[in-house]
Amino acid sequence: YNMLELVYNEDQIGKDLPITASEKYLKAITNYSYGWFLSADFVLPFIIEKRAIFKRIVFTHETIYLNENLSLVEEKKFLDDVVRYAEKTDADFIYQPRPGVVFSICPNNCRCAPFGSYQIDLTLDEDVLFANLHSKHRNVIRKAIKDGVIIKFGREYLDICANLMQQTMSRQGLPYLSKREMLLMQKEMGQNLIFYVAFKDGIPQGAAMLVYKANFACYYLHGGSITSPSPGSMNLLHWNAMLDMKSLGVRIYDFVGARVTPNIDSKLESIQKFKSRFGAQLKKGYLWKVPINRFMYGLFYLFAKINAIVHGVKYKGDIIDEENNKGYFNI
Repeated sequence: YNMLELVYNEDQIGKDLPITASEKYLKAITNYSYGWFLSADFVLPFIIEKRAIFKRIVFTHETIYLNENLSLVEEKKFLDDVVRYAEKTDADFIYQPRPGVVFSICPNNCRCAPFGSYQIDLTLDEDVLFANLHSKHRNVIRKAIKDGVIIKFGREYLDICANLMQQTMSRQGLPYLSKREMLLMQKEMGQNLIFYVAFKDGIPQGAAMLVYKANFACYYLHGGSITSPSPGSMNLLHWNAMLDMKSLGVRIYDFVGARVTPNIDSKLESIQKFKSRFGAQLKKGYLWKVPINRFMYGLFYLFAKINAIVHGVKYKGDIIDEENNKGYFNI
């Protein structure tokens, strides 16, 4: 496997890693185990999630290059080796990566789909960042300030953030991070995790949960709001967070995940328009997944379909499945 190995301690890698590839992050989000696929040229962090009888490998960051002179051809060979080496683990399949993970290339014999993430270059001057905002964003940010919207941040806002996330996801019929899971993340990640809340007249309007690391990126992992937040409150929240992250030496503000071709006039298109109007650039790439134990892989998706039927929900699969239904095919 081109000297590929599995390591389970960050110290064995010998390189400063982005926050979503760090041991503290992996430890905070898994209920089973974690590690890194490591070669002389690349690193790929993963967790193994256990769901009922199923165990699945999930990547938390795209391939990390240890040598900037490497090519996509070499990365593809590395990913092919990763897929073969994954059989050494006790996982049943490689599942869709965590939100915001965008691979530049895919291995052979995988099921894949185009994907992206909106990112902002925080190394730009503040006045350039503000000028890069869409005019509507600039206007509502000014209005929010004029209307008395106040942005607060800190670890002490976990409860408010959890409640707003639950309200938002429940309205959309989507799963959400529990307060217990958020407390675990807070415990493991310390100062690398922070909560932002927008207040109007003392009432929370919206919130965001961020993980970050100086010299790397900040990721907007989760967010939520009341049904009709004060105009511009979430715009102001992200603008303040961007400036705070910039002051801490963070280089990229990542809005985490975007469809390359969202359906016109859909909720997804509206959300992505909100992200893009911060002057963000769409980083394009791929999501991919691979069965290891084909029987367990098929059984997992059968159970997922049955669960959807029981709850009266139309089963759409994961993002890769949805995008494949638009006409994309396996590599």
